[in-house]
Amino acid sequence: MDEITELVKLLRPVWQKETGGELDFVSVSEQVVPAEAFVADVSWEGERFGWLVGTAEFGAEAKRPLFHTWATLLGKIAYEQGMVEKSIIELMIAWDSLSLLHEVAQLMRTITDPWQLSLESLRLFAETVEVENAFVAQIIDEELNFSWINPTTVTRQTMERVTKVLQKQDLTLVLNDSDECHRTFPEATGWHSFMGKRLLVTAAPLSFIGLVNRVEREFNAGDRQLFENLAEQLTTAIDVESLYQQHIRTEQLNRDLALAAEVQHSFLPGQLPELAGYDLAAHLISATQIGGDFYDIFQNPGGEMNLLLCDVAGKGVAAALLAAHVRAVVRSELRLPGSPGEVLQRANQKLFEDMSHVERFATAVLVHVPPQGSHLTYASAGHTTALWLNASEPAIYPLPSTTLPLGIISEIDTESRAIHLQPNDVLLLYSDGLTEVANPAGELLGMDQVAALLLATAATPATFVQQSLLDLVRHHRGGAQTSDDLTLLVLKRVDTPQIKPEAMRYLYLDGDLRLLVKVEAALGELRPYLPQTDTAYTWLMQVQLAATEAVSNILRHAYGGKNGRIHACFLLTPHQLIIDFIDNGQPFQQPISPVPIDLDNPPEHGYGLYILHKVMDTIHYTRIQDTYNHWRLVRQRFDVPGG
Repeated sequence: MDEITELVKLLRPVWQKETGGELDFVSVSEQVVPAEAFVADVSWEGERFGWLVGTAEFGAEAKRPLFHTWATLLGKIAYEQGMVEKSIIELMIAWDSLSLLHEVAQLMRTITDPWQLSLESLRLFAETVEVENAFVAQIIDEELNFSWINPTTVTRQTMERVTKVLQKQDLTLVLNDSDECHRTFPEATGWHSFMGKRLLVTAAPLSFIGLVNRVEREFNAGDRQLFENLAEQLTTAIDVESLYQQHIRTEQLNRDLALAAEVQHSFLPGQLPELAGYDLAAHLISATQIGGDFYDIFQNPGGEMNLLLCDVAGKGVAAALLAAHVRAVVRSELRLPGSPGEVLQRANQKLFEDMSHVERFATAVLVHVPPQGSHLTYASAGHTTALWLNASEPAIYPLPSTTLPLGIISEIDTESRAIHLQPNDVLLLYSDGLTEVANPAGELLGMDQVAALLLATAATPATFVQQSLLDLVRHHRGGAQTSDDLTLLVLKRVDTPQIKPEAMRYLYLDGDLRLLVKVEAALGELRPYLPQTDTAYTWLMQVQLAATEAVSNILRHAYGGKNGRIHACFLLTPHQLIIDFIDNGQPFQQPISPVPIDLDNPPEHGYGLYILHKVMDTIHYTRIQDTYNHWRLVRQRFDVPGG
């Protein structure tokens, strides 16, 4: 306020001449106003700078307006002077900030370690604003690490207190009084002023920076602004470096997992063995890169084939390591004589100690397939129920577990059960990732739909059954993420030689009559396998009409016109086209044979069976196990004798 004081000195002679009194200026810091004096606020825009104080011997009242005018003008001058000084200070702060941040940016080009970068940046800051000491601190895995730019006697206990206080607030903490410093940090001695902040990092451990003066120097608004600018720049640098290091670790982990997945997949049979009278297919999909599911096929020197499917509890690396251990143990036991149950019993004895130690278990199903004949034996240690398609009945039989999972108790009771596979029978081994796959609404696929697919694809090779199961899983899952591994092993008893199909299509329908276009489209995919003639085109269009009428009939009668699930299989052989429809709706009560149509008085509906019988050569309906409806439509090809 020196300039205001000088202006008042210039006005004082005028006041003395006009009033015979004295004129003075009292600043806000003085707050001493003489009694019985004229007093007017020296203020502007709500900011008070002090008071204009005057005395008068004569003419006081006449000069009062002049007195207040002077006070107002002085207030405006003081305000404008303050604004100029403030602007100068802000310019100096901005220049210091730019200079400091430029030097910090230069450091970032050469120092990538966030810790060292923070220390060197604080060293520059201390030189810029004349700070006695500065620190950087981090909490990693609940362990406090800290460093000061200059030697200090500050203890770990003090730093734990400092970081604990800073951790509770997002704003910068400024303490400009030794008593205030002592109240906040009782463990610290001799601190006169303190400024600290928790860096608001998102990808790094808890980080802090701070400044300390033991001498009598206070931090002003400019210091704080510069400190916060530095904190923001360090936060960005630390986050960028942390994300980069995290990216490097993730890339390395992905490479390690990919290598582990290659190793795990190398344990799977590279080429499935051939066994006379059987058709075999297998597939494994891991929910993550590696997991606890696996299958193995082991042939004894005598030609006996052993099918093993195992599911180790858990996911990831731990489950994969245990899966490799289980595979090795079971393989070693398969070299010794014994039934499937005895093999699993001996394997459990060897696995129990290791698996109980890590509190894991494994389910497994083991099937012995003799080199000749069709009598198989199996044992299941807590594994998902296998399915046996008896094609001659037809019927689906579940093959439940025969004992406890491996690794739960040291001794398990064992039992081996026999299966007699006839030609076209299918044995399906799978992990729970098949039946427990969920759609976006959270509904599980379930065993019934898997069984229906087996019935629909009974006439197809094992590889087609396997691929159809994968298609079913993808369709049911929709956009939902898979959360479990999926392993399939399909064994089919076959006649030799077999007629090789020219084309096959599987279709899963889940909905209403709007799905009829999918039936037409699936049959349309058979067009390239037929002669490219008008006759073939007409023949296929007629089949499409019959097939859509059949599906419409199923939805109307088996599902009461509501949404339904239908499994369809289209099999084109050199001699005929076979269409199988399987649903689990209500049984058909109406006659399968068409009702004669009166052409003179045709009905409005009811042409479905009539069209089917006009187009298809054979129509066969079966109710299976009081659960499934099976429609088989057959049409002889037009391009073979008798077609």
